[in-house]
Parts: sequence; structure tokens; C-alpha cells
Amino acid sequence: MHYTNAVSTFRERVKPRDVKTALVLLNYLFLEHHTVENSSLVDSAMLLIKESSEGAGVHFNSIGKPNHMFAWFVIDYLSMCILFDTFMEHRSLVAPIPFKNVPMSEENISMLVHNKKILIKFCIGQGNSTAEKYFVNEKTGLVGRGCVDLDKLWSTSTKFYRQFNAGIVSSFESYKDSYIGEKKVQKLWIHHFVILQLFHPLFRFYPGDDSELPFTDSNHHLFVMRINEKNENNVKLFFRYYGDTPNYAWMWLGKI
Repeated sequence: MHYTNAVSTFRERVKPRDVKTALVLLNYLFLEHHTVENSSLVDSAMLLIKESSEGAGVHFNSIGKPNHMFAWFVIDYLSMCILFDTFMEHRSLVAPIPFKNVPMSEENISMLVHNKKILIKFCIGQGNSTAEKYFVNEKTGLVGRGCVDLDKLWSTSTKFYRQFNAGIVSSFESYKDSYIGEKKVQKLWIHHFVILQLFHPLFRFYPGDDSELPFTDSNHHLFVMRINEKNENNVKLFFRYYGDTPNYAWMWLGKI
């Protein structure tokens, strides 16, 4: 199945390893309050963000809600892209033609939910309990079905793109400041950007692209590094493993 106005296909632009990487990172890169002691958070860069919550007056919704919403968006969006094999820079709040204001067929919905179950099974198989908290109903033990409304899904995609344009944050203080006040737009977490670049066309930058990104914190270099000739050893190592070069421009620096 294809969108009739898609410029290129998902399979052409996103490697299976990129999807797997996004799902693995989704398991290990999540927000947590500094008071949490029995934690499954082990990524060194995310622990820095966790520390920044101390003294920042962080509300619970600034942690639990972004974690849950982003995790489901990754699953929903990937499942849609796989189903319709599309890779397009769509910025509208509604789905593109031919699905604008048109509900999906029962067959499409069934295949979409099937894709989600496969992706969620992979996440849970990584052994981190965080994935189960996102996707499995605690009372019934059943996996949720997520969003099956394409207009809502594209609207959420646009929301993350607005956050990106507002700035990329790597501390709770900057995140809080981004939405407290009049007419402010919530900014995008740096680990969300790193995951989105792996499969979402609006966040895809390629090696050699020197575009300046809207990082708002001076410490962003502790979290990401641009993939270019300055770190050619990493590119060579990537080539040795996969036989080609990465098709995204930013490397996550957190260690597990």
C-alpha cells in the first residue's frame, strides 16, 4: 500500500537496523525524576538529564506523560510507515491525500495493529520493564492498540515538529521554561530528536549536512555528536559492521 503523493518509500529511506535502533533506544532513553532510587535507567546521558530535575520544580506530568506519549507515537508512526511504505515531509494537522478525512478500512486497521504488536514485542523482548509500562495494560495484561486515526497521528507528528522548531532541550530547567508562560511552545527533548531522526523525514539530516540545529542548552555536546569527517573512525567502524555509511547525522553519546 502506498500514499499516492509519496515522494519516496519507507523501505528506500529507512534501513531495518534503523528501526531496530530506534526501538532499542526507546527502551533505554526515558525521563526520570532525581528522587527515583530503584531505577532501570542506566544510560549515562539520560542520568545527566535525571540529575537536572533536582531543584527544577518538575511536575509529574513533565516526566510520565512525555515518556508514554512519545513511546506510543514511535510505535504508531513506524507501524503506519511500514503499512503504507511512505516517507514524506508532511506538516499538516490532518492526514495527506488520499487518507484526509477518510477512515481506514477494517483491513487496514487490522494490519496496522498487527504491525504495532510486532514492534512492541521486539521492545518488550529487550528485557527492560519500561516497555511493558508503556504498552501493556497493567490490569488485563493485554497490549494496547494505540492510535488508529490517521488525522490524529499526523497531528501528533506535527506537534513534535513544532517542538523541534522551538528548540532542542537537554535539561529539565530548559524544558520547564519552554512551556511556562504566555504563548510558549513546548520544546523537544534531545533524546526524542535522536530517535526520530532514525525514521522520520522531518527530523532526518544526513552525514555532511552542516545545518545548525536549535539546541537551547550549552551542554548538548555531552549528548550528541555530528557524524562527519571529524569523527571518521566512528564512520569506519559503522561501515565495517554494516557495509555502508549511516543515513542520519547525529550520534547519541550515552553509554550503557
